[in-house]
Formats: sequence, C-alpha cells, structure tokens
Amino acid sequence: MSPRPGVEVTSRASSPGRGNGVDTGTSFVVGPAQRGSLTSPQLVRNMTEFRTYFGARITESLLWDALDTYFREGGSTAYVQRVAGPAAALAGITLNDADGDPSLRVDAKNAGAWWNGVTVAVTAGAAVGEFALVIANPEFGVERSPSLASVTDAINWSNSSSWAAVSLPTGASGADPAVVAAANMTGGADDYAAVDDVTRGTALARFTRGLGPGQVWIPGATSTNTRGALRTHAKEHNRIALLDDTDTSSATAAGTEAQSLQGDEYAALFGPWHVVPGLLGGTTRQVPPTAMAAALMARNDQTRSANNAAAGVSGRARYVVGLTQSGWSDAEREALNTNGLNVFRELPAGVTLYGYRTLAKPGTDAYAWSFLANQRLRMAITAEAETVAETFLFRQVDGRGQLLAEFGSALSGVLLRYYNEGALFGETPDEAYLVNVGEQVNTPTTIANGELHAVLSLRMSPTAELVVIEIVKTSADIAL
Repeated sequence: MSPRPGVEVTSRASSPGRGNGVDTGTSFVVGPAQRGSLTSPQLVRNMTEFRTYFGARITESLLWDALDTYFREGGSTAYVQRVAGPAAALAGITLNDADGDPSLRVDAKNAGAWWNGVTVAVTAGAAVGEFALVIANPEFGVERSPSLASVTDAINWSNSSSWAAVSLPTGASGADPAVVAAANMTGGADDYAAVDDVTRGTALARFTRGLGPGQVWIPGATSTNTRGALRTHAKEHNRIALLDDTDTSSATAAGTEAQSLQGDEYAALFGPWHVVPGLLGGTTRQVPPTAMAAALMARNDQTRSANNAAAGVSGRARYVVGLTQSGWSDAEREALNTNGLNVFRELPAGVTLYGYRTLAKPGTDAYAWSFLANQRLRMAITAEAETVAETFLFRQVDGRGQLLAEFGSALSGVLLRYYNEGALFGETPDEAYLVNVGEQVNTPTTIANGELHAVLSLRMSPTAELVVIEIVKTSADIAL
C-alpha cells in the first residue's frame, strides 16, 4: 500500500466486470561533466544551456557528445545529473585580514578541478571600511559582490551567488579581509576514474518521480549493476530505461547479451553504436545509441502520442552519419529483434531505428507489454491519471455517487483524447476503453476506508512490425 496521503496507480492483466497532457519526451541523463552540481539535477534545453551549467567537453565522459547528438537529433528537454568520484573535492581559498590572520573562506559551489582556474580578489568597497569580492574565470566571466560592510554580509551574499560559498575559516579573526589581488582557488578534484555503479545509482535517485515521466539513460554504461539500477528506477518512477548494448561486430554475442537482459517491460535495449561528425573537420566521434533513441522519442512526442513508434520513417537520423557495425544480415537482425535488441540500420534514407520492443521476456505475463510504443503509452496515461487523481484527494465521497461520476468522467476525458489520436483500438470509444468506478471497485469497505478507486481497461493499438504485400498477376482477358 502507498503511504497516505498519496496516489497509487497500478496495472492489471484483466479487469473486473462492468458496473491533461504530459511531456513523455523528457530525458533523465547521468554522467561526468566538467562542472555542475553533484546533488541537484539541472534542466537543460540545448547545448548552450548545457555548457553554461556543465562546462566544456571532457575526455573522461560520453555525456557531452551524447547530449550534443540528442539535441541535434530533435531532443528538446533533459534533466542532467553530474557525477564524480568519491574523492571529488571543492576548490577554495582563505582570505586574510590586514594582520595576516584568517578572515573568510571562499569555496566553489561544487566540486571539481575546473574551479582551480577560478580566481578570487578583494577590492575596496563603495564606502570607507567596506569591501567587495570579485570571482573570475577566463571563460565564463566575472561575478562581483555588492559593497559589503562585514564578513556576515559576505556570507549572506554568497547564499545567492552562482560561484562562491563563503564561510568563516577555522580561527577566524572576525575582521574584514584585506584588499588583495586575484589568486586562484586550489584543491578542486573530480576523481572521474572512481565513478562506479554506486555513484551512478546515487545520481539516479536524484531524479524524483515528481519531475515527471520520460526516458532515463546513462550514456555508455553497460555494467550489470548500472543496467539493473536503471530498470529499477524506471519501474519505480514511471519511466522507460534506455540501455546501450555492448558494441560488438558479432551478432551472436549481441543476441546473447540481449536475451540475458530480457525480463521486464520497463527497459529497451539499442545498438549498434553511432558515428557522428567530429568537432574538427574530417573527424568523427562514436556515441552510444541511447542518445538518438531518446531524441527520436522526444521528436515523436512533440506532435504525436507516445503510442506511435519512433522507428522506421519516424526513426531516421538527421545528424548521425553511420554505425560502428553495419554488416549484420536480415536473418541476424530478425533474431536480434526477437531477443530484444532494437537495431539501427544504415538505409538509403540514412541511419534508421528498425526495432521498437521492450525487454519483456517471451512466455511471461510482462510480454503483453513487448511493444515499446504500448509501454510508453502506459507511462503517459499513468502520469496523466496521477495528475487527475491529485485533484480528488481530500474531497468528500458523497452517497449519491456524484464524486465517483466526476472521477470517472475526468479519467474518461484523458482516454478519449488518446482514442481520438488512434492510440486506443476500437471503432468506438466504448470498444477502446472502459473506466470502471462502480461498486465492483468502490465497495462500501473501500469507501468507508477513505479510498477512491478506478480501473482503466484499455485496448492499445499495436505496432505494425511486419508489412506484407502480395502481387497477383491476372490474365488480361479476366476482369479484376
């Protein structure tokens, strides 16, 4: 049972007898970056914003290249959580007073070696006895405090500063800092080499459910534990985990890996890896396929429901120029698709996603959700149902059924929109879905217990994975 107050949305294989839009294209991405918060995810909508918050490209991480590809391929929004190793440290500098005793400590807002290139200076203030702090970086400019009358003012100012965290050092004299020329912060460290499954798992937990539905991925992360953490996170937060395959030329090895990952419908696996233009003319870069997969879903969801497969003609690259592996045969690709690997292909029209399945395992109940489009539709409907349910919390349940009718009507309104978009299957709405808020689900016991229940039974439109055309030759003297 969920904690109270709260909302609980579940799924069933069968239903009892009869009695407003969300951004599903959002990405949630984890990776090392040059700078940025290690404790709070940051929303970015383009690479300009990414550079502002997270800095330049670093060789220790695929994050920059992956998001560069994501936005070039049509991605629109991403929450990014930076990670660093356990030995990551803040850069800082101690400012002394006129007698050479410690006055103030200025530390970077977050850990990282990048901050060792940031300088701190103390200048004279606007009035006698006042001072100002000047924090500068050659790439990002200058942040200057107002004129400060005391060390307390400096500490209070830093609460709203983007760069500095000011505090009293050990043995602080209590006097104001003396005017001093710019000097570098020191001691900042990233410890990228020690980023591991635990670090990434901690970062994933910062993407709270309240941020909404979408795709969660960690570029290039293929360890068993990290893949497991992604899947668990997706299931618990109403998201889809996008997994990168291990880049290999062997279709057999790729199929074996994919089959070993089958087990639930909250994740999808993609391969092979992608080739994109380099940052210098005549060069290329390799990026994990989840970047383009996430972008295709975001691109699709801008104009269509999540139940439309972002594959085939809707899965063509705009920026990706090739694949690291392109020699797999049709038979090998079919086997890979059956095993749960969504394969990108090099076609005359360009690199194209040619599979759209989850990692649901054949022969299990979860296999009913093997179509990735249906699973993403469930994610969307779940998110909207939660939003509707929030508006009914703490309302009185009347004995005439008015609240139940209103609840059912609100949920039906959500489903009617998806039906009109073709995402729910039926000649009429009654054939496509049923919202049950009747006495079968809202019993005297549940009502007396302060509960409001609804069961949504849906016929989701499937995805056409195979198109068959027959050509019949008829004699010229026979009518068609």
